Amino acid sequence: MSSSLSYVNASQTDNCEWTISVTNCFGQEYFQVVYGVTTYLSLFVLLSSVWLLLWRLYRSQSVTLFSTKGFLSLEGYLFTQIFWSFARVISSLILINDWFPEQWIIREIVIELMWFLGIVSVATYLAGVLRTIPRMHFYRQNTHYKHALHLPTLRGIASIYVSYVLVLGIIRITCAAFIGYHRQYPTENSATMIKHLITVYYCTCSISTLLVTIGFIIYGNKLVGIASEGLHLLEGVSGYPSSPRKSSRFSHNIKQNTYSGISAELEVKHKKLQRSVRKMRVINAAFILSFATLCVILGSSAFLYEQIFKNIEISKILAAITNWMPMILNVSVMAGIAYGEMRVPDGSESRFDNQIMPTGSTSTSATPQSPTIERISSETGSLFHSRNNSTDSDVSLLRRPAPVATFSSRRGSAQLDSSPNTTSSTYMVIGSSPLTTFTTFSVSSPSDASSKENISIFVLP
Repeated sequence: MSSSLSYVNASQTDNCEWTISVTNCFGQEYFQVVYGVTTYLSLFVLLSSVWLLLWRLYRSQSVTLFSTKGFLSLEGYLFTQIFWSFARVISSLILINDWFPEQWIIREIVIELMWFLGIVSVATYLAGVLRTIPRMHFYRQNTHYKHALHLPTLRGIASIYVSYVLVLGIIRITCAAFIGYHRQYPTENSATMIKHLITVYYCTCSISTLLVTIGFIIYGNKLVGIASEGLHLLEGVSGYPSSPRKSSRFSHNIKQNTYSGISAELEVKHKKLQRSVRKMRVINAAFILSFATLCVILGSSAFLYEQIFKNIEISKILAAITNWMPMILNVSVMAGIAYGEMRVPDGSESRFDNQIMPTGSTSTSATPQSPTIERISSETGSLFHSRNNSTDSDVSLLRRPAPVATFSSRRGSAQLDSSPNTTSSTYMVIGSSPLTTFTTFSVSSPSDASSKENISIFVLP
């Protein structure tokens, strides 16, 4: 960020142009404190990004960060956050310690690269949101979503993402380089050129943040809404508590419930899915608030930059907001991701690693049994995502299911089945990760052993 104020022979009587220099100017102590706090916040975000990225890659060792299809949304966000936080630390140290004095080209480009990496990291996550929604069950089954919400194909998402990054990067870096050049080698027309370049620069920044804000308001909120529907559907499973107030009574009744095994699994998977929904809400709200605020500030700076920098009080307020607010919200995002990564302490967690979603399909069995739980594998053909004009329409979204196993309440009756006896089933998919898995259970009632209800279990990435 730059302005067209006096930049040659600065003295203590001049207000600091805090976006490019905080030394030998009025108010330098305050602005140096602002950048000092920003440095510590950036270091925290840097370490958090490294730790969370390594943890997610270690936990799912079959996941690779890079592939021919790009990289995963959350992993890509954490990966780019590492570079953004590091660049944030470097730029803050340059301003505090007055490195590269009078080298305005270097300063402008370094500071611009820092902000550019920040917006690219968030745009990467937004592209992942667009890629996830078409693969979610409620979007694929509800025609209202398909008519009310326009979504590009996967090829279109990749094209929009690359075009956004390239166009934004070329305009912003070019403007920053020319602003630095006219600062470092001033001529009689330099002030006018800087004024026009800054107007273009700030307008571009404001438009870019506005596009990201609109994207999260529309598609980010829709992703949270669809995931919340899955959570409500899980809570509607027969025998599951509908409110936290009933959880203690429900836990007591589990021991006496005929379906205690399933109920315990439902409770564990409900907690895991609930954490995922809360994590998405925190991330979405943080990005909307951060980019909406930056959009207003950058848009105002495009036409009022001289008035802003001439008023020391307004400069102090904006310096604190533009430096601290994104970092504080990023800290909250890291906390939300860490919260979603926490493991639910339950002994049954080791048996199932999937989220639970109930389906309304039923099947009949010719052989009555006592209460049983059958783990059913699906046909391989149903494990692939099909979408017209997709770049990865034949990429498997689900892992191959485990062999079919039947567990009965009768002693010694556990066995493997090669061909389960079912007539129909409905599959629900939430998420876009290649590691999305599912398990289908058929539960027979004690009173009517011929009637079974299928429950499909899926993971939310």
